Amino acid sequence: MRCGALEASLLLAFVGFVVVGRPAVSAETTETDALLASLTMPLRIEGRSLEGPGADWLLAQAAAADFFLLGEQHTTAEIGLLSAGLFERLVPAGYAVAAIEVGPSSTRRMESMLRDGEAFERYLAEPAHRTVFPFYGLREDAEFLRTVIARSPRKDGVLWGLDQEFVGAAPVLLDELERLATSDPQRVAVRALRETSRTDRMALATGSDAPWQALHEAFAGNAPAQAITADILVSRRIYAPYMERGGSFYLANDERERYMKTQLATRLGESTGPRGDWPKVFVKAGAYHLAYGHAPTGVLSLATFVREYAHARGRTAFSVHVDCLSGESTDVFAGGAAPCKSGYLGPDSPLRKFVDVQKPVLVDLRSLRAKRSAWRDWDEQTKSLILAYDAYLALPKVSAGTIISGPAAGP
Repeated sequence: MRCGALEASLLLAFVGFVVVGRPAVSAETTETDALLASLTMPLRIEGRSLEGPGADWLLAQAAAADFFLLGEQHTTAEIGLLSAGLFERLVPAGYAVAAIEVGPSSTRRMESMLRDGEAFERYLAEPAHRTVFPFYGLREDAEFLRTVIARSPRKDGVLWGLDQEFVGAAPVLLDELERLATSDPQRVAVRALRETSRTDRMALATGSDAPWQALHEAFAGNAPAQAITADILVSRRIYAPYMERGGSFYLANDERERYMKTQLATRLGESTGPRGDWPKVFVKAGAYHLAYGHAPTGVLSLATFVREYAHARGRTAFSVHVDCLSGESTDVFAGGAAPCKSGYLGPDSPLRKFVDVQKPVLVDLRSLRAKRSAWRDWDEQTKSLILAYDAYLALPKVSAGTIISGPAAGP
């Protein structure tokens, strides 16, 4: 009884405070709200189509830049289709290649398959191949790749793989090594690891380094094959702490980010013409990779390199974080759907009141950065977002990406 009376008295006191003692709204809050309202733009997105004031502004900013960085929440249907629509609209502005979060060797094989009719879909229809290509085993993300290939004015090499080789990529890499093998020892080394990968779909990152090192040594003198085996060894080092094989998480993330920067610099160098020009690059990767400055993992991000590389050459980059406020994404390994949660906006973020839970909304963060006094006391996650990206696109009620193949085989 005493607890109930206390709760009742506290409730009455609270109600009395709300009715009688409501605090005044400060002038600074009003100015901040007005500023945010002026920097928030609606847009309509249906599949790969985008329209409205926010779409016009976003396309204009991307078209004026030399690099367009789309930092995403992975494995949602809407973001894959939106990316396809954006690339298609940006081709007239000079965009010709897409740099993606896939290993370079896997990417070359993926582009070859995509150019060969339905070869890509047939390959992924094999249950054992479902987890070979991260993210792009989803129909919507595969449509982005097909759009790049179909719309780019370049005839080949329009997909640039920047990342380490994926944990599930062993089948496609071993296929390529088998094709490149010219001796029995090479074929024996490939067959041994193929057997391992049949029972462990993450074999590229698990177990002992010894058989993978032996594979690398078996292909000594075979430059195309050793490029693949060297990529595998790098990937194993990066994955080691995540697979409880020792090592530092920070150093693994740092090596990964440096590797991505090196791959991009190499491809840019190969594509630079005699007058110092290169094709405009559409970069699509996870939100942490394309956040300017130190990523939440503590390492200097890929986006930091891109911006400084562009600036040193009189070029520019523009970035947008495409986020999910609600809905589902795909769990690629389990095969089902999982909740898609914002990586930057916590439930108490002041930006929450300016993004619609029913419709997409775009926020001009670059202009907000110039008004630091308006957000200096906000939560750390929101401040990080404002400093990391030029724009923020919030998507509500996203749906899980569609897996091309059926259930995965093996454990």
